[in-house]
Amino acid sequence: MKKFKFISLFAVIALALFLSACSFNEKNNNEFNTYNPILDNNIANLEEKINEQEKMKKFTSIDELRSFLNENANNQTNKYLGNAKSMGRENIMMDTASPVLQKESSGASEESLDYSETNVQVEGIDEADIVKTDGDNIYTLSGSELYLLSAYPGEDAEIKTVIEFETNPSKLYLSKDKLIVLGYNYSISANTKRIAYDILPRSSYMFAKIFDVSNISEPVLEKEWEFEGNYSDSRLLNDSLYLISNKRSYNLADDHILPAVLEDGNLRSFDCDSGDCLQTSIYYYPRPYTSYNYTNVYKIDLSNLDSDLKSSTFLVDGKQTAYMSHNNLYLTYSSYIDNYEIESEVLRDLIYPYLSEEEKQKIIDIEEAPDHVLSSMEKQSKVRLILESYLNKQSQKEQEKWQENLESALKDKYFKLEDKIESTIVHKINLSEDNLEPDAQGQVPGTVLNQFSIDEHKENLRIATTKNNDWQRRFAEMDSNSENNVYILDESLERLSSIEDLAKGERIYSARFMGDRIYLVTFKQVDPLFVIDASNAKNPKVLGELKIPGFSNYLHPYNENTLIGFGKDTYVDDNDNVRTKGLKLSLFDVTNPVEPKEIDTYTTGDSGSYSEVLHDHKALLFSKERNLLVLPVRLRSDSDNSWEDSFNGALVFNTENKEFNLRGKINHVKESDDWRRYYNDQVRRSLYIENQLYTVSDNMLKINDINTLDLIKDIDLEYKGSDFNVVKPVKE
Repeated sequence: MKKFKFISLFAVIALALFLSACSFNEKNNNEFNTYNPILDNNIANLEEKINEQEKMKKFTSIDELRSFLNENANNQTNKYLGNAKSMGRENIMMDTASPVLQKESSGASEESLDYSETNVQVEGIDEADIVKTDGDNIYTLSGSELYLLSAYPGEDAEIKTVIEFETNPSKLYLSKDKLIVLGYNYSISANTKRIAYDILPRSSYMFAKIFDVSNISEPVLEKEWEFEGNYSDSRLLNDSLYLISNKRSYNLADDHILPAVLEDGNLRSFDCDSGDCLQTSIYYYPRPYTSYNYTNVYKIDLSNLDSDLKSSTFLVDGKQTAYMSHNNLYLTYSSYIDNYEIESEVLRDLIYPYLSEEEKQKIIDIEEAPDHVLSSMEKQSKVRLILESYLNKQSQKEQEKWQENLESALKDKYFKLEDKIESTIVHKINLSEDNLEPDAQGQVPGTVLNQFSIDEHKENLRIATTKNNDWQRRFAEMDSNSENNVYILDESLERLSSIEDLAKGERIYSARFMGDRIYLVTFKQVDPLFVIDASNAKNPKVLGELKIPGFSNYLHPYNENTLIGFGKDTYVDDNDNVRTKGLKLSLFDVTNPVEPKEIDTYTTGDSGSYSEVLHDHKALLFSKERNLLVLPVRLRSDSDNSWEDSFNGALVFNTENKEFNLRGKINHVKESDDWRRYYNDQVRRSLYIENQLYTVSDNMLKINDINTLDLIKDIDLEYKGSDFNVVKPVKE
């Protein structure tokens, strides 16, 4: 007899990455339901089960957290260290667009200097970077060394101090006379190594080292925090430093359930029965977890380093990103419902009534088994064996009828869950409260690209997403093309309005929110730029669309009605395949939003050319007031089908009259006895102080006249054999 074929239409093995989507009304009293055991698997249907599992709850004690982890132990898919996958770095996202800022120096100069700062998304909120300046000095990372240089005037620029780390510094903040170094380490300080190995062998630690640099020749380490887990992102608002980390938990030591925190080398306790402890709130979803991932939010008060660390912890089960405005911090997660879960629900709903009492009881026994006996995946697998066995006993004609019914029921189920199959969950944390507790939660279909896909404006949250619709490929008559959407949520994260089904078959490559306007670039074969009017939050409208070859990975405001786009040029080959060419700058005029125009372009290099701006906006230097745009590039040329680097350095443009006029190039390939040292030494950042332009690569800082581009000085970022101060960040 022919065996029933329904099961073969989908993957048999479920990954069970079942992060439920969520939406609930804001709780003004900031209270969440407290801990409940795992939900009963006999809830009437999958929709009800999801609705229950998407309600965030709060543990009232460490013991409740421990109990939850133990109950879910069997559901983990990556239980062992060797299978661990580090969480991908996502971005903290800000609210309004801002060009390069100018401010008065807080350094030693008596007169204020005009200098550029890190290219950030929100004025007044700093972002971590590899280079910082206060107008007098420059601080830059190169490998495991941190260079402190007197920078202005350029003729007298020199290295004053090198801080040599045995760990891995990666990012910097500069706040008045405090320099904050962020990085990671695979083994914490010597006096606490035993503690680290008790917690988790080979666990990485994120650190924040805070230096007093009022005298850059003698920097002093004032404070050191170490956090078990991986760096995710951070922001600096006034004197408050917000850090976000991810930590996979493998539940190897009951004594250290939460990620460890060390202050100046001393392990801080989360056991508040001991008196001196760190307070933290722990939130979770009441559902079986396939893996445990702690998302930790920390707040450090830089104005009072002796004050206690503030923290909040979220136990989640998937990819995490974050967004921050001046008033709120938003944690976002990508959520997926597994096809196997949906299929199993449909099979059970339709076939269960026809089973014998003995078969029904077997299913009940399986579903009621504790999770530490059978994992969720094991339960689904065993139940499906019973259901499939029933179907395979039917005649071929009966199986065909069952096939029709199951196909119809499956389609109905997908439509009911359509907005939650692939979605983004958002938690809102009010920054005015030190407890860092969430006070609203929301959900939108699709997933975000990066930090520029989210924006807070007039107390509303605006999100641009791409929805892949892969599940629709299951049904031949349905359109499975991807689509792009914009959602506007109110301050309680309830949906106010949306624009859906933009650019079918394409996906978002870049986005920019500028006041009441939203700009999106999608791509498949051409680069459509969408102009959206969101002045009426309840009724946003697409005003115009421009289609041009290529795509923009990054959009930057030139002025209120002009955008700079940067990405790749493309062409279509003889087989109708889209191929990338070199780098492309575009200038878009949106004065008439109904008819946006590309008013100027600049292309350079062949396929394989690269700029760090393609994936990191902080690498772009732009000042409209100075008509200055600096682009770090590594250009490749196709010479007789032999690819080679043709230029490595920075391109300097004049942007006057809304045009890209190349003024010159600053080359960072230098003649040297050790030529390998300068091989592929790419420019990573650029900045200016007064009329001097500084370009920074891993091995060199170069100073040029900003008008003529004449060389003023170059400084090797290499301390061996030099007589300036070399120190190690050792705290007494």
